[in-house]
Amino acid sequence: MQIAEYQQFREDNSLAYDVELVKSYLPIGGKVLDLGCGTCTLTNELIPYVSYIRGIDKHYELMRFCKVNENFETLVGDITEYKDEMKYDLILVYGVINYIQEDDEVKQIYKNCFDMLLTEQGFKVQVIDIYPDNMNPWKNTHHYAYVAKKVVEQ
Repeated sequence: MQIAEYQQFREDNSLAYDVELVKSYLPIGGKVLDLGCGTCTLTNELIPYVSYIRGIDKHYELMRFCKVNENFETLVGDITEYKDEMKYDLILVYGVINYIQEDDEVKQIYKNCFDMLLTEQGFKVQVIDIYPDNMNPWKNTHHYAYVAKKVVEQ
């Protein structure tokens, strides 16, 4: 990818779409876990809307961009193994699953997410097309958001 193409991709305002999507699923004052938080670009934007955020990433050097405060902590860890005892209203796994090549590791992430979500109902992954066509710069790709949540089984 050319530098100009990368700049266009970074300046496409996709973060605003991501923030609005996440806010639509987040109760006011909710607790969020961001698995694979990286530089916390999305997570930093959520700070005003939550009571607590925990960001997990295996690359410590990326997390220096996180706006850590009393409501936001970061931990170095591998999301394929990460699990804690806290219950979260929302768990983010943005732009990470596609890099995990082992199906068993993906299944373990989903199982751990299920166990750490606040409600005790079913688990659903939903594909959401929130991005306009101009934000899909390559002819052979399209960006989608995926939402996984516990729901009542019917």
